Amino acid sequence: MPKKLQLLGNIDRAARIDERDTLSTKSALRSLGYYQPPSYGMTPYPDVQLFDGIQAYQRKNKLRVDGVMKPGGETESMMNQHLAGGTRDEKDKLPNADGKTPIIKPPKVDPNMPIYKDPVRPKPTQEEDPFTDPYIDEHGNLILEGYNRNLNKPIRPPKGV
Repeated sequence: MPKKLQLLGNIDRAARIDERDTLSTKSALRSLGYYQPPSYGMTPYPDVQLFDGIQAYQRKNKLRVDGVMKPGGETESMMNQHLAGGTRDEKDKLPNADGKTPIIKPPKVDPNMPIYKDPVRPKPTQEEDPFTDPYIDEHGNLILEGYNRNLNKPIRPPKGV
């Protein structure tokens, strides 16, 4: 259970938000079931999910729905009451029974399913194709034309050039 929420400043789409406020609000909303972290994880930067979570929390608790939280404001106060009591509606709980982020299971893959590498154009053999694709040399430069010294072949010019 996260500790009591004590905002240092306003949380608003138009305001500059302290990173500590962002993380603590995301953590509080997550524990109450109103914030689902994106696939890249929880960051100290405001995101759409943060403001959507604030608005959903305000709507559910019959507060003014503006997506704004102020230090000592009604949204912060009600959120602290819910965090202290640990109350949350059963229908708002995350799928995991312990209240944490649900574990995402990867889809089942049929191991017998064929793999198509390039259905449009099969890759020619070295004898059939005298060119190589553009490449990045040992210095990190993109080589689009000329000669590939590693493969002893001329470079195929990119399409549309």
